[in-house]
Amino acid sequence: MAAPHRMHRTLMDDVVIRLVYLRTRGLLGRAVRLLLFVLGIDIPRQVPIGPGLTLVHATAGLVVHADARIGRDVTLLHGVTLGRADPWVPLDRGPMDLVIEDGAVLGTGAVVLARSGETLTIGAGAIIGANAVVTHSVGPGETWAGNPARRVSPATHAAG
Repeated sequence: MAAPHRMHRTLMDDVVIRLVYLRTRGLLGRAVRLLLFVLGIDIPRQVPIGPGLTLVHATAGLVVHADARIGRDVTLLHGVTLGRADPWVPLDRGPMDLVIEDGAVLGTGAVVLARSGETLTIGAGAIIGANAVVTHSVGPGETWAGNPARRVSPATHAAG
């Protein structure tokens, strides 16, 4: 497997990453969620996050839907949104399934929106460009950019 993308992280980035992994119940959990809220980060406690998460620029403005799953060695820059494309649709149509696979990189301001009852996957090693709006699955190792996002590079770089 190729080495995951590594970006320069500050001490603040490392502190925020530790807080994200500390999303627990009880008084400590409430304090952590409050601090993350103040920092502009909304990641519900039930979102599974694999090891090696990289958050760059303390990731202000990060919003993650409760139905999302984040794999190993994923890099998220600030302003990323992982959410529902159709919040007006009743939940009885089924939850959405939004999966960010191992080694994916989501650029500043990237928006990934899944529809209720559907699965949207950002494949292993995929790169989503800054301010891209993704509403369809992205294959492993592909690069997508634009609004609406489209594939700008086939799978030429490493996917697991």
